[in-house]
Amino acid sequence: MVRSIGHLLAALVTCTTAASSVGQTKEAASGEVIATFENPGGGQAVFRLEVADTEGAREKGLMYRRSLDKDRGMLFVFPVEEVQHFWMKNTYIPLDMVFISKDLTVVGVAENARPLTETLVWVPAPSQYVVELNAYTARARGIHKGTKVRFDPLPGPGR
Repeated sequence: MVRSIGHLLAALVTCTTAASSVGQTKEAASGEVIATFENPGGGQAVFRLEVADTEGAREKGLMYRRSLDKDRGMLFVFPVEEVQHFWMKNTYIPLDMVFISKDLTVVGVAENARPLTETLVWVPAPSQYVVELNAYTARARGIHKGTKVRFDPLPGPGR
């Protein structure tokens, strides 16, 4: 009995500490993937991305972060392909948002989304994936509408 109560208390303390560390109870990202963007003129742009594939993780995204390494980002995975809308509420880092269709083609890039705003950011094309990178990274690395991408491993919603 003591062992069971001890495990329960340890689990409760761990969950409470993790949730209160940022003042939020939303889920964290669930793993990582490597994204390789194939530039049509040759060359590649490779990033290590945290995966946000649940509603809670997508809602939290990169909120409250103060920095993001240059070859890092976040991949948002949605259950269906449709026009996706984002905002930058509680997000301190200016970001590029790369919108990607279910066939893994970039359908648009929203460059340099302004931090700490509730202005909607979107492109007028359906997407199933959205990659967030530091502002101006997409342009600097040759990522634009029509660029193909590979994910390793290929993520799925709720993975």
